[in-house]
Amino acid sequence: MAAIAFWGLTCEPESNYSQVVEQAFRLTNIAIDPKTKATKGRVSVTVQAGEDEFVIANLLLGQVEQCVVDLTFNEGEEISFSVTGSATVHLTGNYIIDELDEFGDEEGDENDDDDDDDDDDNLQWDESVAEDDDDDGEGPEIFFDEEGNPVDAEGKPVDLSGLLGDDDDEDDEDDEGDDDDINGDDDDDDEDDEEAEAEAAAELEALQAALNKKRKAPAPATSSKPQQKKAKVEEKEQQQSKGGKKNKNKKK
Repeated sequence: MAAIAFWGLTCEPESNYSQVVEQAFRLTNIAIDPKTKATKGRVSVTVQAGEDEFVIANLLLGQVEQCVVDLTFNEGEEISFSVTGSATVHLTGNYIIDELDEFGDEEGDENDDDDDDDDDDNLQWDESVAEDDDDDGEGPEIFFDEEGNPVDAEGKPVDLSGLLGDDDDEDDEDDEGDDDDINGDDDDDDEDDEEAEAEAAAELEALQAALNKKRKAPAPATSSKPQQKKAKVEEKEQQQSKGGKKNKNKKK
């Protein structure tokens, strides 16, 4: 990422400013000094790079007094700015400082060292894998000719059907074993389901029996308070009636 620092140059009327660029910079704005006493006329700003000279801005006093540009000058270039007219002109922009120039070399060396270490580790791992493959002894080394046909180290054709057939047989056996395991698991699941259904049916039957028994039991006899009160009143009236009959018999 580039760091940015301010760059500026003040050019007096009818003057030249030559320099060898020590640090790359970018010219972005050209403006007439507001203290300029002249009120009319044209002001031209030119730059000479090598043997060529170019007009980079034409300004009109009182009308167009500022111009935005985008020019970059690299380190080592010989340039010369000049102003034609009756006004002082300000050239402004910014330096271009590449931080990689200061820090990039060291970081780059460190990254290169890390990459080299990773490459060495990968090479060692690959060699160990290659040794393991050689120790397996499962078959001859197989190469391919220009036409893509399999050959051995001496360039003789190699029949791969036998090798592929053995692998297919082993795969078939593994698949059959897996199918047996799956079928066995399914049988166990079926037995578990049947036991769970039997237990649920037994619990339902017991609950139904309990409900039936509760329905057959007689409800306890209860009487409300008004009925009890009415019975007491009737009993009291009967007693009073009997007492009145006794008094009448005594009077006679």
